[in-house]
Amino acid sequence: MATNFPTSLDTFVNPTSSSAMNSPSHAGQHTDINDAVEAIQTKLGTGDHTVGVWQDFTPTFTNITVGNGTLNARYCQINKFVAWTIELVFGSTTSVDGSGVTVTYPVTASNAYQAGNGGQVTCEDASSTDYWGTLFRNSTTRVGVYVGNASSTYLTFTSLAGSVPFLWATGDRLVIQDFYEAA
Repeated sequence: MATNFPTSLDTFVNPTSSSAMNSPSHAGQHTDINDAVEAIQTKLGTGDHTVGVWQDFTPTFTNITVGNGTLNARYCQINKFVAWTIELVFGSTTSVDGSGVTVTYPVTASNAYQAGNGGQVTCEDASSTDYWGTLFRNSTTRVGVYVGNASSTYLTFTSLAGSVPFLWATGDRLVIQDFYEAA
């Protein structure tokens, strides 16, 4: 029997202690199990592509110069589920060069708006307060970075900028955590 996995689950005949070696076929049992194991290995992958293994990636920023900052970017993909995180610790030549900060996804998303907006953004001012924000998905490859703005009756969001939510300096941290469905 060829395996049905991953389309559906296989049904195997389990021999009993009184079963003859040909009922079910001993060779057939080995063939069926080998086919199923090979299908599972194919689905899970090998090396850095094994399902559930965190991998490094290099995001591209709009309006952020990493310079001598420390950038750690990782993602994990399980089937079409992608979780990712970025930590950028600002160095003396790291800068936010304008408003409208965006960052690329590690893997293309299935739909720019399918999962809505989300993600968590933390802006840590090394000399004082932390600020929180969110991500606004604007394509299948890129997401906008925003920070909460409490200047009105209801919370709104403002694009991260050189002085938003504070004047960025050495030692400050930008942390992004998110998940989405891959294409």
